[in-house]
Amino acid sequence: MRRLAISLGSLALCVATAAEVPPVPDPFGLGERLALIDWLRDHQVTVDPGARDPELRALYEAEVSRLAKVAADAARAAPAIADGAEDTVPGIAAFAPRTFLDQRLTLQVPEDFLAASPEQKLGRFAEPIPSIVLCDPQGALFLAVDHTRTALAPQQLAHAHRNVEIALRARHPEATWLRNELVEIGGRPCFIVDLRSGRDDAQVRSLTVGTGIERRLLLVTCTLAREHEERWLPNAQRIVRSLDVAAPE
Repeated sequence: MRRLAISLGSLALCVATAAEVPPVPDPFGLGERLALIDWLRDHQVTVDPGARDPELRALYEAEVSRLAKVAADAARAAPAIADGAEDTVPGIAAFAPRTFLDQRLTLQVPEDFLAASPEQKLGRFAEPIPSIVLCDPQGALFLAVDHTRTALAPQQLAHAHRNVEIALRARHPEATWLRNELVEIGGRPCFIVDLRSGRDDAQVRSLTVGTGIERRLLLVTCTLAREHEERWLPNAQRIVRSLDVAAPE
């Protein structure tokens, strides 16, 4: 079984956390100055080697504010995720609403989807494994729902998207990127990352939508092996575009 090499939890750790201007991420314990320089360079911001700490902080805050504006502008103009999406394929179980996270999240899911076994989870996802993983009886299409502990204010969505992209490009330099943008689903700002990764004989398609629920990052991901794309991809698209959040951001 193909394995999605980067876990949803790992993506969440790559997203900047907390309030209006979040503290700079420092996953390697570099200290604030080096972490700021590292973050700014990752975001293609020119850094003067002699810049003082307040100057670095000002550059960081300006870039975070710019990303927040990009998110707001893109969300207003973004196409719905349903644009160009196909209908579901005949012969696959009917869809029905399924609630998650104490009824705060509703997705349209095939009726025969069941909780994945521990072996199936380990075969498809890297640690830490998402809290909720479902799949069809044949194990062709997997659905993962992860309400992470990563704090996410509404204006930080573009920043979260950028950090997820950086993490995935570093982990999967060979990946084919099929979609990577800010969108709206049901009027709610989200980001979508759609890529195909892995060796030629073991490629996995992963379609991830990110948004916020109760000021925390939510990741909904559908994964399937390449040989299942023709039959199952329309259903993966339908699942993610059905995202309906009852709770405020």
